[in-house]
Parts: sequence; C-alpha cells; structure tokens
Amino acid sequence: MPELVKTELDHGVALIKINRPEVRNALNQAALHALDDALRRVGADASVHCAVLAGEGGTFTTGDDLGETAGMDAAGFRGMIEGFQALTVALREMPQPVIAAIEGYAVGGALEMAAACDLRVCDEATVFFCPEVSLGLLLSNGSSSILPRLIGAGRTRELMLTGRRFDAAWAERTGLVNRVLPKGEALTGAMEMAREVAAHQPAAVRATKRLLNGVEDAEVARTLAVEVEATMEVFADPAVVAAMRERLARWAARKR
Repeated sequence: MPELVKTELDHGVALIKINRPEVRNALNQAALHALDDALRRVGADASVHCAVLAGEGGTFTTGDDLGETAGMDAAGFRGMIEGFQALTVALREMPQPVIAAIEGYAVGGALEMAAACDLRVCDEATVFFCPEVSLGLLLSNGSSSILPRLIGAGRTRELMLTGRRFDAAWAERTGLVNRVLPKGEALTGAMEMAREVAAHQPAAVRATKRLLNGVEDAEVARTLAVEVEATMEVFADPAVVAAMRERLARWAARKR
C-alpha cells in the first residue's frame, strides 16, 4: 500500500507531499492523520529550516474526501472537522515556515490549509473556490479569522458566501498567493523560495514566524472552537442533513 504522505529532505528543506493522486489528493481520515503526523515530525526536526507542502500528480488537494464524508454520522463528521483543524494548528505551530505549492485545485478545506501556511505559490492554471455553502456546510478550519487577514473582509465574504470559482490572477491580486508561475512550475518555484528562506539564520527565521503568528494565535484558537460548534448545528436538523448528504454524494461522484 503506497504511503498516504511522502516526505523528502534536501539541504534543510522538507518536501511534504499528499499522495492520493487517484482522488486528486482528497483527504480521508487516514490521510488527515498521516499528514498531521508528517507535519509534526518535520516540525520537530532541527535540521529542517523550511518546508514545502504539495500534492502528488498535479493537484494540491481537493479537500476532504466527500465520498467518506457523505456517509458520516455526527460523531464522524466532528472527527473530520477536528482532523482538518489539527492541520491548521500543526501548520501554525511548526517552528519552520511552510510554503504551499498549489497546482490544479485548492478547494474548500484545501484552500483553508493553504491559507494556514506561511507563504503560497501557485501555477497559472490553479482554481480556487469554497463550495461549502452549496453543500450545506461551513468553512471550519480557522478561515473566519485567517482569510480576512490575508485578503480582506469583503473578499473573504465573496469567497465564502458565493461559492464562485476564482483564478490564479485573482489569488495574486488579493494577496491569497505570493507568486503565480507558469503551469506545472508551482512546486519548483516553492522549492526555490524554501531554499531562499532556509539559507537565512534559522533562529531568526523561527523567531520571526513566532512573532508574526503570536498576535493572531488567541483569535485563531477561539475561531476554531466557534467554527466546530457552528458547523455541528447542521446536524440538529435531519432534513438539512439528508439534503447535505445528497449534495455531498453528487459532488463526490463529480470529483472522481
């Protein structure tokens, strides 16, 4: 059975790759746990000075595995949310900067995961969108706090409330990504940026990340707790849950 997450180390730069290309790197429970474990192992490695998060096969990730999510009960759904939230926490708590190399799609939870990274590079063909409202769901990985700081409150509302698809030019213009490169070159560009970061004095780089995140950490922690409860309110109404499951199943079929 192939590794769900692959990790490589090269001269102080760790490359962490989600390895489920057959489902566009959608994250089921097993992959969520494997990614969380990889992030924490890399974070604890003093020889790593910067990390790059990417996906195998030309797609960053399409977020949660909707085929699995559609069949979850309330306890399973909460577990899935908490699994994604653990990634947000791990990315922010890692002492090294993390750069997202985004190709193909950054959808829903995947977009949130990229937002939790320190820097983001995408290619010109990347598509960004948050379909949660069309599925009867909410963004629940800290985005209510993190996204407005990145792209502003108005653009966050447009992204979260409309479900509209946005291109790489929009992402660069709004500050969601730091750099847009030709198709297929996001990973190369992210690795180059990571080597640039890793060449600097490690203690200074880590302290800088700690300072930048420090002013936000308490707010992000509160947001994560509120988002879990707001999302779980969906399960208070059986009719809403039934409609949500139907929409999730249709989306899962489209993503295959």
